Amino acid sequence: MLPWEGFTEQRKYGLDEMLRAFDGAMPEGERLGEFLDSVEVPVSELQVGDEVWMFAVGDAWKTYPVVGFGQPESSRIAAAVDTPDGKTDVTYPDLPYVATHDHGGNFSWNANNYVHGDTARIRPRK
Repeated sequence: MLPWEGFTEQRKYGLDEMLRAFDGAMPEGERLGEFLDSVEVPVSELQVGDEVWMFAVGDAWKTYPVVGFGQPESSRIAAAVDTPDGKTDVTYPDLPYVATHDHGGNFSWNANNYVHGDTARIRPRK
């Protein structure tokens, strides 16, 4: 459906080029920068060393390296799964966690270090 008779979509600028132009015009503290180069991957495919984009304190996106897999000692993180009989069950899978908030070098203790959701954005792998 076109907005009006005779409407034609502009094709002069590609989406990526346009987004980068908008980003470059934003105030420095509000730019997405490298985030525009990020790659979306399933959380189940994350690997130790991947740099995951996470929203940090101070309203900023930052990357943090994946340093392990597991569950926090308290406040375990549940995931719903469909069972073969058509019901839904709860499981506590090993999830990737990043080097954000440590406790004597241990990053697995804080639930905020874990990557939640089905997908994550990472810096492109080399």
